[in-house]
Amino acid sequence: MDSKTINNLMDNFSSRNIQSEFFQSLDEVKDYILNSIPHNCTVGIGHSGTLQAMDITNALVSRGNIVGSFQS
Repeated sequence: MDSKTINNLMDNFSSRNIQSEFFQSLDEVKDYILNSIPHNCTVGIGHSGTLQAMDITNALVSRGNIVGSFQS
């Protein structure tokens, strides 16, 4: 996706008071998530293909978070 499209999408989110972030890779997203969630938090996550690809559940559990997993 080109930078003009990305900026347009982010501007549209912002105009609706929705915070958005853009990342080049899943590793960047994973780092952002892990840095945003305190170690002493309980986290609930669904079965998103993206979250599974990042193995975020195991990363959170291995550092001490309690993780609840939910399916619809």
